[in-house]
Amino acid sequence: MLPRIIGEIGENDLNALVTNQVIESKTIEYKESLPGNSLSDKKKFLANVCSFANTAGGDFILDITEDRDSGIPKSVNGVDIPNVDKEKNRLSSLIRDGIEPRIWGVDIHPVQL
Repeated sequence: MLPRIIGEIGENDLNALVTNQVIESKTIEYKESLPGNSLSDKKKFLANVCSFANTAGGDFILDITEDRDSGIPKSVNGVDIPNVDKEKNRLSSLIRDGIEPRIWGVDIHPVQL
């Protein structure tokens, strides 16, 4: 996991993951893009969130490209989100309504690049 409180994570922290080649592990997961609205995309996203909830927890970081074989992050991509609050609400609702039993303590923190 990142050694910071989620609300303090910034662009430098994300870039440090790439620079220091922090490999995916049981407590850190990289995904190249935000989940889409298809049922398949939602299921994949929820499966990842659920796996963290069933272990020690961790940091699920979206919009970082990784080497699929090694799990080493290659770049911080960022994404243009016209309405950040709406997207946070969408992801929160997806987690809240899509996982049973409900999980608590999930924080979503967008990082401006």
